[in-house]
Amino acid sequence: MKQKKIRLRIHKINANGCELTDDKAIKQSAVEFFQNLLALSYPELADPDLSLLQRLPPSELLMDLPKPPDADEVKRAVFDISTNSAPGPDGFSALFFQACWGIVGPDVVDAVRQLFGGTFLPRSFTATSFFKSTRGLWQGDPISPAIFVLAADYLSRLLDKLILGNKEMTFKATRGSIEISHLAYADDIIIFTQAAVNPLRRLRGCLDHYAEVSGQQINLDKSNFYIADANEGWTNTIQSEGGFSRGSSPFLYLGVPIYRGVKRTSMFLFLREKISARISGWAHRHLSFGGRLTLIKSTLEAIPLHILQAIEPTGGALKQLDQQIAQFFWGSTNEKKRTHWISWDQGKNSLWATYMMAKYCHKASPLTAKAMGRGSPTWKRILKARAQAQPHIRWVVGEGKMLFWDDLWLGELPLRELSLDDRGGPLERVADYITDGAWDESKLPILQAQAGLAQHIVQRIHDTPIISDGPDVPRWKLSPNGEFSLATTWETLRSQRPIVQGLNDIWRAGLTSSIAIFIWRLLSNRIPMDTKLQWRRMELASKCQCCPHRPRIESLQHLFIQGDEARGIWREFDAWFEGSSSPLRINDTIPDRLEVWAKRVRQSGRKHLSRALPYLILWFIWAERNRSRHQSVQFKPFNVV
Repeated sequence: MKQKKIRLRIHKINANGCELTDDKAIKQSAVEFFQNLLALSYPELADPDLSLLQRLPPSELLMDLPKPPDADEVKRAVFDISTNSAPGPDGFSALFFQACWGIVGPDVVDAVRQLFGGTFLPRSFTATSFFKSTRGLWQGDPISPAIFVLAADYLSRLLDKLILGNKEMTFKATRGSIEISHLAYADDIIIFTQAAVNPLRRLRGCLDHYAEVSGQQINLDKSNFYIADANEGWTNTIQSEGGFSRGSSPFLYLGVPIYRGVKRTSMFLFLREKISARISGWAHRHLSFGGRLTLIKSTLEAIPLHILQAIEPTGGALKQLDQQIAQFFWGSTNEKKRTHWISWDQGKNSLWATYMMAKYCHKASPLTAKAMGRGSPTWKRILKARAQAQPHIRWVVGEGKMLFWDDLWLGELPLRELSLDDRGGPLERVADYITDGAWDESKLPILQAQAGLAQHIVQRIHDTPIISDGPDVPRWKLSPNGEFSLATTWETLRSQRPIVQGLNDIWRAGLTSSIAIFIWRLLSNRIPMDTKLQWRRMELASKCQCCPHRPRIESLQHLFIQGDEARGIWREFDAWFEGSSSPLRINDTIPDRLEVWAKRVRQSGRKHLSRALPYLILWFIWAERNRSRHQSVQFKPFNVV
């Protein structure tokens, strides 16, 4: 926490080209910044273009909108809020209001009704904590999220009206691709248009109109334009007409690198910087292996998830991330390196899917379309995964939009592979053979005569049920419930390694993370025993801590199984279990000992104890060994028992 406070403290700030280091000057600069930010941008907001807005049809529900809600409606709204949501300005979360509704409910209902009656909201809801806002709409205002969405929709309609269908304005990646005017998420927006004087002037006029209507301003310092190298001659024109500066590729949009050409490892450097920033705030030298593992699983592994879903990193980038997380796990820092004991080893109707279909599949099915020389990396990645994914996709027939010949909707093979004739149209749909919610009796016999489908296959088509008035339902064969999951996909695609006996159980035996990681290292022969250190070419004289009178070489088998002290410890706990059990043998390996001990799990009343006990014995033998060696005291089996 102390390191975090030091890191977050503002030591200097740049204001109007000057660097301020004095605390009072920094404070005054912050006050002036937010006062100017929330000040009135325009003397008066301009009128919007109402022709862009569609009038809703007459409805009784519209007439009821201005009416004050009743008590049940207010209660439903409060109870629909997640109990884990952030508390309001009064410090109370939704959980408080839900749990104490019988006490505070009437007051909440009265407050809501007063609002509908024209009462002003408290200032804590309508202004920032210290500054009064006199400007128009701005993102982050506590009362403005819904209004911000409406304003963003107005801007979207402005851009569509300006660009779509206008050849002078429209930018297309390839012939036949659909027109796209812009992509937007909140106030992060990418606009596609032609690099020419007139289109740029019209675009800037559109943006200026939006600013006058909404009160929002374009941040020219953060706005860039991107243009192909072949059109670099337009750079000065774009800068002068639009006021934007030229950006370089790759750049980040919504956290994802946008690039052209060859994908490079350096494009993913920002991921390493994000992980480094998190690690630098943790005092990881004082964390156990279990603590580090928890932080890796809960925090570090989540950082690149969004990127990995959108783009496939290079092998070099993945290797660097793997090394970075491994260094944190094993305790390595820039000042000191530690030994790494074990190596790490839907949306089919979305705008994106529609664009990809129009660009690459307008003449062929996505299942049969071939790679193009200038295909995007995303398309090449889809083609790479297609052969592995297609056998596991099944369809339940509804409206029939799936491909008749190439989708898997009848058995284990597509109909094209069951047909004696390959003339089946690549874009034919199942719906082409459905009439009024049932199979077309006049078209099915043609499949046998002209396409060469066997009679029993035509009969199977006829017997296939159709979901009336419903969409086609995709099913993922690898999941029991038919829903796609990353877990089942990973289990199918990942390379299987030889299983180390006993490893599967340690994560389910109710052990702490630190003990489980130690057992993992022990079963993998990756703990710093003397024999292991000698194998790693470290010169040292080995002496077992558990045999003070007859010192022997310290090895896994001797310390944990065969030594006099170890045998006595195992005999002590073996006596806890009555009845016939498999004997403990002197020549057992550690995995053998765990396998023999696992048979004691069947004894009623001691199931959990017998399952976790051998791991605890190994853990405390190791702890006593370390105490004896580092504190120069005698190894005492009593401390283990």
